[in-house]
Amino acid sequence: MRFIQYARPHLPSIVFFALGLAVYLNLNLYTPLDVKKYQPGESLYTDRNYKDEVGSFHRSGLQVVKVPRHLATAVRIESQSSFEAFIPIGANTNSKEYKSWKVLDEYFKVEGITLTHDKLVAKEFKAGAYLFEPASLIAASPLFIKTKDDGSIKASYVSSINRFRGPLLNYKKRLLSYALILIFINVLGNLLVSVRKKS
Repeated sequence: MRFIQYARPHLPSIVFFALGLAVYLNLNLYTPLDVKKYQPGESLYTDRNYKDEVGSFHRSGLQVVKVPRHLATAVRIESQSSFEAFIPIGANTNSKEYKSWKVLDEYFKVEGITLTHDKLVAKEFKAGAYLFEPASLIAASPLFIKTKDDGSIKASYVSSINRFRGPLLNYKKRLLSYALILIFINVLGNLLVSVRKKS
């Protein structure tokens, strides 16, 4: 009751801030990624020079989506035609996300300090937009895309400033955002009570 009494003059601001925070934490704020035709031997990351050391993996019209090495959020791929996606994986792969993908019998190796990607998995998709969750929480995997008619694709990732849109499940994101809002309201309420007492 004391909190309501002291916080009543500030309730509109508190409510608007809390609602804004809740909306922000549940938005998809995408940052575009470059998509280029893949040439064996080129770097596969935007911030590292790691590449496929074997260099034998290739498809006609294959495109590569380069990502930051330690990107921890989903990558969104949008294509107007059906396509096949290829993702390098390592020892710490998210098996739940990619267990249904086909493991290719091709030599591939991207050696890094934190993780080595030494296998390729593939899966076919219909035209549309899809979210690809990180294959590992240690190091991100670049994506290779082969469209049916060699058409163009669009790629983007959830901005790092919106960290709650990463590999967490939807309900966990909501619970976390609501918990932060309650904590904020509680801290602000205690601050208002403290200021009131001093005055």
